[in-house]
Amino acid sequence: MAADSRRLSILSAQEVDELYGLPRFTGEDHRRLYFDLGPAERELVDGVFTFSVAVHLVLQLGYFKAKRQFFVYSLDSVAEDTAHIVMASLAQKDVTQATVVRKLSSYARQNQTKKALWELDNIRRTLYILDFVDDPTLRQSVQKALNRGESYHRMRRAISYVNSGKFRVKTEAEQQVWNECSRLIANAIIYYNTLLLSRVYEQKAGADDLEAIKILKKTSPVAWRNINLIGNFDFTIEPSPVDMEALAACYQNEDFWLRSLQEADDDRSE
Repeated sequence: MAADSRRLSILSAQEVDELYGLPRFTGEDHRRLYFDLGPAERELVDGVFTFSVAVHLVLQLGYFKAKRQFFVYSLDSVAEDTAHIVMASLAQKDVTQATVVRKLSSYARQNQTKKALWELDNIRRTLYILDFVDDPTLRQSVQKALNRGESYHRMRRAISYVNSGKFRVKTEAEQQVWNECSRLIANAIIYYNTLLLSRVYEQKAGADDLEAIKILKKTSPVAWRNINLIGNFDFTIEPSPVDMEALAACYQNEDFWLRSLQEADDDRSE
């Protein structure tokens, strides 16, 4: 009888793998159970210098939670777990998409993680296109979002056209300051319009003016016809507060309200 046949076999190869092999997670919920990070773990991961090291650290932390041991592995053998961590990092905005693409593109062409993420991207893009084709509500929502974005950019251009549209900066730092100032003014205008629209909406709701409420619900705060962007601005030390209640009270006047609607129609026709 051969010597190997006299050895006592306690565990089968499958049982050895279950005890000492890489953990095999059965789904996203199962992966979240082990790869989601607590406050102390998050602080540890945030302290590393590169995204790739952070991914390996999260992998080892998850595997240690599952089997109380560390592992040596190839990226191909942990492709699904790596994809889960990458997608979770993108969802939580821990890392930018550009960083992930750059890191994965630097790997060998046969890298399974990159292939998995690329295919996942293709699947999700296809599903989105099919939903976009079949769902009128989704198409309307997308168009509204695009319109809001375009309106904001038109406002930024209108603000930038002050001083005859001349770009009066000399350095990159001045250009950044100029851009941020333009953004600040745009956000201030949107805030002002939103606050005024809210006051007028409350006023019309109290009067049970259903037609006015319907119009206000479709009115965007991204507008600047009511703002004087040309001239000199006096930033005094003690600025007088804007009386929003008094401004909103003007819209109780029927003539003022109708004139505002006419001006809005004129803006849309331009």
